[in-house]
Amino acid sequence: MSMQDYPVSDYGLLLVEEDIRVLGLDEDALVPYSSVDGEFIPFTDGRDTITLCEDSFYMLSLQNAPSLFSQAYASYEEAKQEILERLGAQEELPFDIDDRIGELSGTTFG
Repeated sequence: MSMQDYPVSDYGLLLVEEDIRVLGLDEDALVPYSSVDGEFIPFTDGRDTITLCEDSFYMLSLQNAPSLFSQAYASYEEAKQEILERLGAQEELPFDIDDRIGELSGTTFG
């Protein structure tokens, strides 16, 4: 059996184990990732690209994704509102989600 690199691409909220525990989220609603070599690019301007170094993390994926001929969302605020609704619209979140809503791009080995 040969091992290959597989492309990884996702859009949504980047989470780690501690975030899931603090927010009380059900892991079944999340997409798990492990050993991804790549980066996370926040949607908001002026935010730094994050080089992925966690062994495992999760994404709360956005329900829409861009295509060749159309945008997924009319604005960043629309995507953020979807995430907040899926989190149960909690008033006080323990972290700034603006840093964590974006695009995951990389490869995984399997």
